[in-house]
Amino acid sequence: MNITKKIIHLSDLHYRQNWEEDQGIVLEAFFKDLGKQIKQLESSNVYIAFSGDVVQSGGNPELYDSFLKQFDTGL
Repeated sequence: MNITKKIIHLSDLHYRQNWEEDQGIVLEAFFKDLGKQIKQLESSNVYIAFSGDVVQSGGNPELYDSFLKQFDTGL
């Protein structure tokens, strides 16, 4: 049996809060689209890999919390 695995690779998101380009709108649309694509695939064989910088300021734990909250509710 051949099981195909799908990897969605995300890199260098540089998430920030209160960014003038209203990153929340972009992320909301991105997560909505990502959720649709995962549902179209056999979701048990889909993996998401993050590389590079997820947030802009790595020393700020609130940014990670905020990003994860959006990511969890976005999918």
